Amino acid sequence: MRTIDTEKLRSDATSLSEYISDLNSGVNNLNTTITDNQDSFQGERSTNFFSTLTDDYITDLKSLVSDLESYQEYLSNIPKAYEMLDEEFANKEIDV
Repeated sequence: MRTIDTEKLRSDATSLSEYISDLNSGVNNLNTTITDNQDSFQGERSTNFFSTLTDDYITDLKSLVSDLESYQEYLSNIPKAYEMLDEEFANKEIDV
C-alpha cells in the first residue's frame, strides 16, 4: 500500500515558497535596473532592446512566478486533503 509523505510535501511547499520569494525579488530588481537604465541610452535599437526586456522577459518571468505560486498552493493543499480523506476512511466501518 502506498502512502503520501505529508511532511515531505509540506517541506517541499515551504522550500518552493522560499524559492518563489527569491525569484520574485530578483525579477523586481531586474525590472528596477531596466527602468533605471532605460534613459541612459538613446536610439531605436535601445528602445527596442528595453521594450523587449520589459514586454517579453519581465512579463514572462512574472508569469513564471505566478505559475509557481499556483503550484505551491496546490502542493501545500495535498497533505490537508490526504489527511482529511485518510481520517474519513479510517473512521468508516466496513460490513462484511
